[in-house]
Amino acid sequence: MAEVEMKDVVTGIEKLFKSGTHFVFWYDKNGEFAENIDDLAQKLNEPVVVMAARTQLQTKLKLIKIEEAGEKALVYANFAEPDIHQNLLTDMILYSKKFTADMNVMLLHELGLPETELSFVEDQRKFFGAKPRIARFKQRYQHGKNPEQVELAAIAKTSDLQLSNILIEVIKNPSLLNGFDKYQLLSTFWSFVDRAYGYHGKHELQDLLATMMINFAYYQMELDLPASLQSYEVSYINNVVSFMLNWRNRRDTRAVYKKIATDVWQHLDGYQLFKSLKISERLKTDTFIQFDQQVVEWLVEQLLQGHLGEVIDQMSLPEIAGKRCRMYFAEENQLAYSMIVQAHRILTKRELHDTGKLDDLIHAYITDGYLIDTAYRKYTNASDQLPTSQVEVFEKLSQKVEAAYNNDYLAPAIHDWCQDYVPNVVEPRTLERNFYSSVVAPNKDRVVVIISDAFRFEAAKELQERLDSRDVFGTDMHYAITGVPSVTYFGMPSLLPNQKLTYQGDKELLVDGKKAVNLEQRLEILQSLEPQSRAMHLKDFISMSLADQKKYIVNQKVIYFYHDTVDATGDKPASEANVFRAVDDAIEELTRAIDRLRNISIRNIYVTADHGFIYRRHLLDSTDKISLPAEVDFEQKNLRYAIGSQDFDEIGVGRVKLGDILNNDDERMVFYPSNANVFSVPGAGQNYVHGGCSPQEMIVPVLHVLTESRKSQATYVTLSVTDSTRRITSHEVIVNMLQNDPVDETHRPATYALYFVDGSGRHISGEQVVQADSTSVNVNDRLIRKHIPLIDQDFDRAGHYQLIIQNVEANTTTSIDYQMDLTVEGGFDFDI
Repeated sequence: MAEVEMKDVVTGIEKLFKSGTHFVFWYDKNGEFAENIDDLAQKLNEPVVVMAARTQLQTKLKLIKIEEAGEKALVYANFAEPDIHQNLLTDMILYSKKFTADMNVMLLHELGLPETELSFVEDQRKFFGAKPRIARFKQRYQHGKNPEQVELAAIAKTSDLQLSNILIEVIKNPSLLNGFDKYQLLSTFWSFVDRAYGYHGKHELQDLLATMMINFAYYQMELDLPASLQSYEVSYINNVVSFMLNWRNRRDTRAVYKKIATDVWQHLDGYQLFKSLKISERLKTDTFIQFDQQVVEWLVEQLLQGHLGEVIDQMSLPEIAGKRCRMYFAEENQLAYSMIVQAHRILTKRELHDTGKLDDLIHAYITDGYLIDTAYRKYTNASDQLPTSQVEVFEKLSQKVEAAYNNDYLAPAIHDWCQDYVPNVVEPRTLERNFYSSVVAPNKDRVVVIISDAFRFEAAKELQERLDSRDVFGTDMHYAITGVPSVTYFGMPSLLPNQKLTYQGDKELLVDGKKAVNLEQRLEILQSLEPQSRAMHLKDFISMSLADQKKYIVNQKVIYFYHDTVDATGDKPASEANVFRAVDDAIEELTRAIDRLRNISIRNIYVTADHGFIYRRHLLDSTDKISLPAEVDFEQKNLRYAIGSQDFDEIGVGRVKLGDILNNDDERMVFYPSNANVFSVPGAGQNYVHGGCSPQEMIVPVLHVLTESRKSQATYVTLSVTDSTRRITSHEVIVNMLQNDPVDETHRPATYALYFVDGSGRHISGEQVVQADSTSVNVNDRLIRKHIPLIDQDFDRAGHYQLIIQNVEANTTTSIDYQMDLTVEGGFDFDI
């Protein structure tokens, strides 16, 4: 028996009395404290009743009186507790507490363990040698649970006892294995692992994880392990799959998983191990990021080989890329898959037939022709941000995309446009110089106009799409046609109210005889027609306080805001390579600005631009340039236009009278390349250009936005289970669901986690993730099927089991009752 100090005895007895019991019985079988009982009585708050041998009846009568008086007492006997059949005090002991001065027994009682676990406590005295560990054990222990598993959970500091959570903590912090070993629990831990997962390999963490990942990969591919990998086979695949799903889907362990998966791949020599897999099989698994790398390389090769219609498992190349974008390593490969989708769009573009009518070209461009420019922008943008490891993979594809965009799309599109463009065939109401009279003036309500420099049509379509995704905006896209040159000093004045536009040279276009170069001059022109007008740079307005913004717009009928993100970036040689990124920035800035205007009750907004632009990534050479005759005197010479009075004959050069552009009698000519080329003029920047004659430069957006000040009514899309029976009849439960509504302005996409729990809320399955983001109105396109693996354990047919559908973003759950019709023989004496 361990030595116990008197103070420990007093503390132990008083603790038992605090529980509310009347009596504490102490059978000191060896009489070790018989001589100290008087000393003990002086230190206790309660009296001591000493029970001698053969005095049970007298003692019981005395205790009955004490109990009737509502008092308490310690009953001390210097002999062993009699057998239940010979103990007259058994009934009183049952509703009282028992004390022992044996430290192991005292600890056993403190921990709440049954008497049968006394040997466990004796063996684990080292573990229980510190109060913090005792506290963690007591916090986690539940009656009937395996105490060694409780110790493991206490060391790992997991919130529950499940082996899966203990293992995850070990994966996050492998040094915990040293802690297990310190308290003679390492073999116990590995025993639990072996039994729970049917693991037969080395007791090394990396070997265990390699085994789990191999089995999970083949599970995803719906394949049995090949003969060459039989040494990695596990007995309980469902438990392995459940663990892998839960590990991978925990937000706090995703980074750990990704790092370890790469380490395991290298440890296994994954390229050699999985070399025999077909591409259709690799498409199904996302266990290792290297599978994504192989899929990307395969997709790129199909595009390079011209296999644009390739189909695998009824999926086209863009659909394959889209599917991979929803899988585990999507974040790391988002750019690559986006490039594949955009490249496919560029390489499969349809040929436009030039009817000889400008209206047909305009209609074709604003309907879907602009999408090629968007695809090129997105491809180039993604390419600029590719990680170094993927640059070489896309090198040849980027060359092919560049050639296709420039030679097969841009060049013929500009050629056809220049062939058909004549100023007087453009519908007058769509002329940029008629913007104010056609668009602004007819409005009876207050109107806000945002002019974003070089914010071309295709960019505005993306802005429109973003606004349309919210139910507080309504949009309608129109267009305007600029004149040539399609430049700021022509476009900005043209968007003001005007009766007469006059080009006086030196990059100045007069509006009714007035200059319109700066903000103050433009405001004066606006107020000359509508005194209740304002003009400001958008960035200055956004930086104002809400109160100042409201004050600024009060009683105003026309407000012009000027925004310059795209042109400010593209017009500088040092930054022109970032112009596509600037387009993304502009879309984001305009979205925020429109939302801010909505919040101060601005309902009527137009977004337009002074001109568009062309951007090509490849460096221009001499074959892309047209030399202007040296003997001709030009007032202005730029890459995409020139202005002069003297005509000349040069192949590839178009011209139009300035008077036809401005609707006056100006005889000067505007010259422009009648193709995608540029004029040979001094200057560093040549990839970002505007001023010429092309749909990209001349078709500018007129995006009408109507706002609503109410709070958005949009809700997350929901899922419903379509199975008629809710029974669990196998270890893998197939759950069929419907995304109830398509994603639209009133229904937001959502991420759902699906898993099964038992009556105590404990996970009994792996966690499957559903991306509910379908925009299809076809119900069949919104059907979802998920396989949810249950862990191998005992199940109670009469138990309560539920499918949990958890909205990850909203952190809300829906539960659906399921009947358990599956029983498992055996089970484990610990929690998996």
